[in-house]
Amino acid sequence: MNKNELMMNHPSVEPDCFRRGKLRIHAKKTDELKGITEIYIKALSEIGAWDLATKKLNKSKVDIVSFKYNGTIAFMHAISKLRFPARYTVSTEWDI
Repeated sequence: MNKNELMMNHPSVEPDCFRRGKLRIHAKKTDELKGITEIYIKALSEIGAWDLATKKLNKSKVDIVSFKYNGTIAFMHAISKLRFPARYTVSTEWDI
């Protein structure tokens, strides 16, 4: 059982009570974009996000990762701490 399944089975977590978030990741190099996106997805799943989906924008070097999360500020703070030695930008959309 992974961390997400364990969290969803916890009595204090209601699957119907969640927020949505999106990360828009832009990098100049395709391989860097792929690596950064994979790390963000892994980090999101480790801290309890679920229904992760990735969408690539056509003819651009942008990935959009959408997910559901429990709505806590700690969740947002954890994502803001990730840094990479590459040229990239990440913009976030939080359903608050």
